[in-house]
Amino acid sequence: MKPVASLLLLSVLIACGTKEKRPTTSYSNKASRIKKSFKVLKSGPSIESSDFADISDIAGLGNVMASKFYIYDLNGDDREDLVILPEFYSTPVIYVRTKSGFRKSKKIFFESPVKASFLNIDDFDKDGLPDILVAAHNQKTELTKSPIQMYRGVRSRGNIIFKLDEKRVFKGRNPVTSISTLDYDQDGQLDYYVGNWYDKTKKSHEQLVSDKLYTFKNNKIHDISGALVGENKRSNRTPTYGVSHCDLDGDGTADILTSSSSGFSNKLWIGKKESGVLKFRDRAKDSGFDQDQEGEMTTKGGGNSTYSLCADYNNDGIMDLVVGEISHSYDSETRDRSSILTGEGLGFPPTFIRNEYISDLGKENWNQGDQRANWLDINNDGLIDLMVENSGFPPHTRLILFVQEKDHAYVDFSKKMGLDVMNPIGSTYFDYNGDGKLDILVSQTDVRNKNIKKKLFLFENRLAQTGKWISLKLEGKNSNKNAIGAKVVLRTKDGREQTRWHQVNSGPFPSQNSQYLHFGLGKSSVKEVVVHWPFEKNKKKVIQTFKPPFKNVMGHSIISEY
Repeated sequence: MKPVASLLLLSVLIACGTKEKRPTTSYSNKASRIKKSFKVLKSGPSIESSDFADISDIAGLGNVMASKFYIYDLNGDDREDLVILPEFYSTPVIYVRTKSGFRKSKKIFFESPVKASFLNIDDFDKDGLPDILVAAHNQKTELTKSPIQMYRGVRSRGNIIFKLDEKRVFKGRNPVTSISTLDYDQDGQLDYYVGNWYDKTKKSHEQLVSDKLYTFKNNKIHDISGALVGENKRSNRTPTYGVSHCDLDGDGTADILTSSSSGFSNKLWIGKKESGVLKFRDRAKDSGFDQDQEGEMTTKGGGNSTYSLCADYNNDGIMDLVVGEISHSYDSETRDRSSILTGEGLGFPPTFIRNEYISDLGKENWNQGDQRANWLDINNDGLIDLMVENSGFPPHTRLILFVQEKDHAYVDFSKKMGLDVMNPIGSTYFDYNGDGKLDILVSQTDVRNKNIKKKLFLFENRLAQTGKWISLKLEGKNSNKNAIGAKVVLRTKDGREQTRWHQVNSGPFPSQNSQYLHFGLGKSSVKEVVVHWPFEKNKKKVIQTFKPPFKNVMGHSIISEY
């Protein structure tokens, strides 16, 4: 029997007992049940709470439908705007932030019609204007000759127009599920790791496709997937569902994590110089990231992995991971479950202690669909919390908020706080009203039950007991513009230290969080901030220390590379 550890997460034990014999049901009872099944299910959280309140109507988003959210200051007014994908594959809709809320933009738009499965917004060309990476899953209703396209932001007559970038051209009809942007070689330009799933365009069969690594040099995109040692071998191909990055071994170089579905092993690409050339090798098995031990002797004994995301949750200076899985009560004991992987040290390769958890609500038959996750400090106590998008199997799959306690145990407070939205999708966080408390943006979808009412929720954080806070805006100079892939260490006057890895989107078909790095401080205040910029100068990592007071713009402390 596989152990289900609760050292880190409050887990709900599987209910024991035998099934009751099903009673004979009359025709009239069947008709009654069928009629009842057509009732629209209650939307939103299980209960109302004073901790969080839905203010979507007040914010101008009351009648908006959305499956994905992308938070970014598009017009440079220091207010974060919002790009929405209304459906799974749809045309982006742009909302600008005003003093009173969001309104649909008339001055920011695409030059020509665009449809996407997901987006990535950044200043890729470092010209001071946002650009948008548009990706299509390239499956059945989403087929396109160019599943990855870049649209460059251009100012024209007071407008910002996104025009197709003729320089950044991605070749290949990739069945893309996730794109992780990072500066793999630390030259100041963002690169692109493309996670590919099954190619289903062939009528006879579906086939696995290798992941891709692209870089931008000499004004064009280059396929450098050869740096992923062994990835192109047919035997090494896996259905990648989610991608993220993090420096797990502390050597200053971003490592790449991929999550595989269908029982295939996850991959951990760790980069090292070999004869002067940076090469990535898969170290997942050596680290324990590939799968749990129970399935090691079984073909495809891994999980239906969806995402992985790093954080130093226990503030020991060593990066940890959360790994998401889709799992069911009828799965084999060898099938992986969602887990926290606690880092054991900075050895090579990094290793982890795996603790699995199940959200089964005490039922004998259960489904868990952890699609994405976010680390965030919801109460500003200096201990990072965890929001999990458990979705796809209504009515029991709901948004989860694990709040970290002082002993580093996690307890699910989502229902108590009025956040447990049924069938959540697109979950993101940002400080909507500038009060220093993180707010949550999420939608409810009707996947697997069309009786569920689709709805967008903007939950305003009204927690009464919260600590001090600081919001940092990183400004790269030699590094990429928003310093994606920076490691930030914040030290407070009470002797505590927190570490963040700067990454705003991850996992399958991702949404995008705020570019601002938010730290809860508890009762203390900032002593210093140390930034490990994603850039090398004279073959040395650029590390800079900043002490308060910091330049402040719209409540955000500016940290600029010098």
